[in-house]
Amino acid sequence: MPEMKRGLVVEGGGMRGAHTCGILWALVQTGRTHFDVVTATSAGACTAAYFVAKQFNQFGRVWREFLHDRQFINLRKLFSRHSVMDLDYLINYIFRDVCPLDIKALQETATEFYITATRCDTAQPVYFNNHHDDIFTALKASAAMPVAYKHPVVIGDQQYIDGGISDSIPIQKAIDEGCDEIVVLMTRPLGYRMKPPFANLLPALFNKKFPAVAQALKQRHNHYNDVLRRIEKQDYPCKLTVIRPKDKLPVSRLTTKHEKIMAAIQMGYRDALAALQDHPN
Repeated sequence: MPEMKRGLVVEGGGMRGAHTCGILWALVQTGRTHFDVVTATSAGACTAAYFVAKQFNQFGRVWREFLHDRQFINLRKLFSRHSVMDLDYLINYIFRDVCPLDIKALQETATEFYITATRCDTAQPVYFNNHHDDIFTALKASAAMPVAYKHPVVIGDQQYIDGGISDSIPIQKAIDEGCDEIVVLMTRPLGYRMKPPFANLLPALFNKKFPAVAQALKQRHNHYNDVLRRIEKQDYPCKLTVIRPKDKLPVSRLTTKHEKIMAAIQMGYRDALAALQDHPN
């Protein structure tokens, strides 16, 4: 019998990714660090990059020390020409210099790591790969949240934004890559459903320049909720292990309070240990 191909799927969600940080640390602590395929989006991709590179002490340090108190997110910039979310600080300073992401390790690992971004002209997901693409730019594109980061990220001759617009939970990509067993890390509790965009204000911002993105934003809740329903019904052709918050998280997409971020990390760790008790392998 051929060996099962194992996948890890990591949802995005901005600062809700603190919960993901806690889950990944629990996977490290329990020896569950090998995956053949990792597919991840936005904040999930940024944290997963260190996990895939086996820099297990670094992703926790990034969350604990550098993503709070307006260092990374400054809501005072919302109505200015500056971005609320400073991805240049995160990617070019933290990931390159302070907590250097080991690009060589990512390029040499046997794990196929796919970073989800949304192509602006088509609003379709694009999956950048650790063995073929520039990882830093791909991570920046994947995390370029609408409004919070004001400019699309240019890669080649195309523009990209937040992968969560087109594929928040890239489970189908892992299946397409042949995974038989998949661990899915989610940032919403069981039963959550995304609501339609309020008055279509966000889609309106993209309607003129990127109409496909505007349409995707209008329909995003339908696609996201369909994935949630399929996960809950185990309606995928593979074995799923789902790790999600047991309760509502103390953080939202743009939370900056250090104590709340730390609480979310601890919740992720506890929720993962509880979920993994039923999955000993």
